[in-house]
Amino acid sequence: MKNKPSIFKAVLCFLLALAAVFALTGCKDKVEKQTAKLSGKFLSDRQVQEKFKSPEGKVAFKTDYTLPVLDEKDNHGYSEFNKIMESIESNSQSTAKTVIANKLFEKGKPWKETGGYTVPYASYHYISVVVDIQREASSGNISEVFTPVTFSLLDGRQSSLAHFGKVSSDYLKTQLAKAIMVKISDSGAGMPELSAVRSAFELTDFALTPTGFDIYFTNSTLSGYSGVADYYSFTFDEVENLLNLPNLPED
Repeated sequence: MKNKPSIFKAVLCFLLALAAVFALTGCKDKVEKQTAKLSGKFLSDRQVQEKFKSPEGKVAFKTDYTLPVLDEKDNHGYSEFNKIMESIESNSQSTAKTVIANKLFEKGKPWKETGGYTVPYASYHYISVVVDIQREASSGNISEVFTPVTFSLLDGRQSSLAHFGKVSSDYLKTQLAKAIMVKISDSGAGMPELSAVRSAFELTDFALTPTGFDIYFTNSTLSGYSGVADYYSFTFDEVENLLNLPNLPED
């Protein structure tokens, strides 16, 4: 008889845990469906195709990738998003000019940039895109550059994790860097210093996801550490003491 309460408690805990799993799955599915629906409503594609020639007239650098365009018909404040995308193209052009000026290309083997973008999160309030461009040098070496942009449809501005912070921006960045270090350590990758991790990202270098957000490393600060990933994911529960994120789609 004494075991019955214990058994009942164990069964109750199991059912509650199961309900939590189903609730989380349902929420994730809802966000994913809304993201798929709103991606086409808000965004269209812009193809970037350019050829840059050497002084001898030979193609030395080629670009062929897709950038997202936020429709400005209903809100001209969205122009900031498109300016951010235009800056990605400008950086590509600058790289091409540097490669040509420094004769880094090989004759008959131009550098190439290809890629596109994904939309991990979209609601009527926020939209996150991640531009992914692969750069192949004449030697065949390939590097990959991710550019995450989370944009507020409420005020027409790029969002920062600081906008959702429950703490100061500096403290938030330090705590996120420490949490990333734990994830790096758990993966068995080379262990960087806290200062290096802090320098590897800005609070704008994130994308919302159905279950939380991803922080991307957008410079080469950690390139010398083997096994370090391009980004690290966080769930809402992991950061609930630091951030108040829009973790549900709006009806």
